[in-house]
Amino acid sequence: MALTTTQQQDIIKYCVGLFNAAPGGYMTELAQFVIDGGTPTQMAENLANGPTFKGLSFAYSDASTNEQFVDAFFANLLGDTVSGEALAWATDWALTRIEQAGRAIMMIEAIDDLALVEDDNAAWIAARDLQVERIETATEYTIDNSGTSTDLDELQGVVAGTTPVVGGETFTLTTGIDNIVGTAGNDTINASWNTAATKTLGGLDNIDGGAGTDTLNVDDSATASGTLFSTGGATVKNVEVIKIATTGQLGDKSAATAL
Repeated sequence: MALTTTQQQDIIKYCVGLFNAAPGGYMTELAQFVIDGGTPTQMAENLANGPTFKGLSFAYSDASTNEQFVDAFFANLLGDTVSGEALAWATDWALTRIEQAGRAIMMIEAIDDLALVEDDNAAWIAARDLQVERIETATEYTIDNSGTSTDLDELQGVVAGTTPVVGGETFTLTTGIDNIVGTAGNDTINASWNTAATKTLGGLDNIDGGAGTDTLNVDDSATASGTLFSTGGATVKNVEVIKIATTGQLGDKSAATAL
């Protein structure tokens, strides 16, 4: 019997989620547990209840409070990708699940749920992408490069410093007054500077790309040759990339503030 791709990825996912480490030289032993009839979830539960995990920090020991445990676990799993109401909600959920099912099950469910976050979930997408990047890095070391280290510090170092490729949202300007506030991801803002009926950039439009590397796309392809393109008094800030498709000329963009 051999592992399926899903089982292999689950083993790596749980090692990353629990230890923030690649499985490396432990992969064969962990895989054998599954080959012998166990499940990746059972494997993860055994790891979470074992001395190595509990010895990672006082917060993971049996002497810690559940609040200390949850704070430490989310700091490891999420980094600084989630804050405010979303983190408060997750903390309340985690404390409730610990009371219902125990610490190990709570962590396994949190790791699984994070992998299922949809692309339009702005509060959690960065955390999901961070997990994805860590798993891909751990997979490259363990599977692609046949990494065999069993030193936990070294295995944690494999995924240390991994950052997510952050997705964002797409915004489309209207012919009215638009007030666009971007997300923490890489947003795209689409606009038109064609005929009066389709002109969507200008006037009192206020565009703030927010964090990330944001792109403003301006369709000016219907402008008559020789006509100067202008931003028409729009306020644009925190937008790192501006792309203009035009048949005319690029005119004075000074009316757009803090590009």
